[in-house]
Order: sequence, then C-alpha cells, then structure tokens
Amino acid sequence: MTEEQIVAQIRTVIHEAIAERRGLVAFTKLEALEMDRLARKTEREALARAAALLPEVAFRWEINEIRDAIAEMERQLAGVDELTGIRDASRALARDEVIWQTFERVAQLLGLSE
Repeated sequence: MTEEQIVAQIRTVIHEAIAERRGLVAFTKLEALEMDRLARKTEREALARAAALLPEVAFRWEINEIRDAIAEMERQLAGVDELTGIRDASRALARDEVIWQTFERVAQLLGLSE
C-alpha cells in the first residue's frame, strides 16, 4: 500500500469517527456524561485503528506527525496511569483530555477538524 493510500485510509477512519461522534450528540438522548464517555471511546478506537495502519518508516509528513501524536498520547496516558494520590474520576478525566486532544490534533493534520 502506498503512503497516499495509507493517509487516505486514516482520513476515512478519522472522518467516520467524527461522524459517529456527531451522531451521539444529534440523534441520542444520552446523559452528557455517557455521551462524553462514548465520544472518547469512539476517538480512542479510531486512533487505535489509525495507529495500526501506520508503517514503521514513512516519508510523508502526515504519517510521521500522526505517528508522533499517537506515541505522545500513549506516553501521556502511561503518565496519567502512574499518578498516585488522585481519584479514579480525576484519572479518567485526565485520560479523556489526552485522548480528545490527540484525536483533534490528528483530525487537524488531516484537514478534518471541525
């Protein structure tokens, strides 16, 4: 698969996740907390799918930037998990923030930001 095809597939994955996230807001009567939880789950799954598509070595800047963003997300999530003395709810909020920021960064890199 060419790097252009990889970028196109990742763009599709992220675009579908954005649409799914919009659908959570537009077509459901979920409580805000549940809606937010589902949105972060959608974003995390999309990022995992995107990561699985990334080659180890690439020349396209988008691929390298996406790889770096996802690697940084994993480092930050590991750091959050290692924190001691914080409540589980605070840990979950910190994890959600890291995932959301990474998803938005990847979407922006692909020209899909809302």
